[in-house]
Amino acid sequence: LLQCNDPVSALEFFESSLKVLVDNNINEDLTLGAYYSDLGYLCVQLGEMKKAETYYNKSYSYLKKYPNDYQYAYLLNNMGDYYHWLSNFNKAKFYYEESLKMTETQ
Repeated sequence: LLQCNDPVSALEFFESSLKVLVDNNINEDLTLGAYYSDLGYLCVQLGEMKKAETYYNKSYSYLKKYPNDYQYAYLLNNMGDYYHWLSNFNKAKFYYEESLKMTETQ
């Protein structure tokens, strides 16, 4: 769904799926972190940058506990994209490099 040509529908799907997880007290950090990262990605695609930042921060709070997991590297790459879209190239470069470092060590 993330790569489809309908990011609005994908965002709605991910938000409703996340609600099901939260409503059913599924508190698995990696799963929630991945969902928030994907939601942030979709918000960037839709130009909803404040919402993307909120989702990325939530994702980071879950995934930072698992620095060797590929989801964390994926999040860092997404954060690089986010800052690139904001023309904050120094921060974008930082997150891209951190993501790259993680993938090189896995």
